[in-house]
Amino acid sequence: MARKLAPNRGVLCASPAYIERCGLPRRVEDLAKHACVLFPALAPKGVWTLLRDGRKVSVPVAGSFETDEMDAVFAAVAAGLGIGALPLYMAADAVRQGRLVPLLRQYHFAQESAIYLVYLPNRTLPSRVRVLIDFLVARFARTPSWETGW
Repeated sequence: MARKLAPNRGVLCASPAYIERCGLPRRVEDLAKHACVLFPALAPKGVWTLLRDGRKVSVPVAGSFETDEMDAVFAAVAAGLGIGALPLYMAADAVRQGRLVPLLRQYHFAQESAIYLVYLPNRTLPSRVRVLIDFLVARFARTPSWETGW
């Protein structure tokens, strides 16, 4: 069984040091001129596909750092290696603290993602599992903390 708990939106971010060194992208097309930290699942064949007002935009991106580990993407972006696509739940605190700057906020990734609770269906679900499921569903029923104040 899979139950959706919360959205998992992506946000483009860079460190203040990177922006000071390389400038701020003003338009989505400017991303092609910047160093980007790539996560292959979000940049197949070196292309970020973004949406704005229902309109899809594909932007070729490149950089000197690519990894399939999102923690490494976060660390590389925070260290100033380039612009990266981060899950909002991972980036929100760093944005609030000024360690990361969100970019081109009117765009979001076309590839949707969410956080799911996955468990084996069983008519005799142990009570401790049922309590955990109920707790998580109630906890995520409200707007997740990472979705506000950034």
